[in-house]
Amino acid sequence: MAGFNDTPLAESVGLTTARSPMHHIGRQSFEMLMAILNGEDVESLQLTPELTVRTST
Repeated sequence: MAGFNDTPLAESVGLTTARSPMHHIGRQSFEMLMAILNGEDVESLQLTPELTVRTST
């Protein structure tokens, strides 16, 4: 069994999860939005999730 976004509950019950870099996503989104508002071109960005293996797998 596996989950997504590695919540504290997932950690406490030993659930393996895929963690998305949420703070990094927010920061990159803000920087891209500011660039767009300044008339700059931006490119799509793909961030890699991190697998946290626990006792559920």
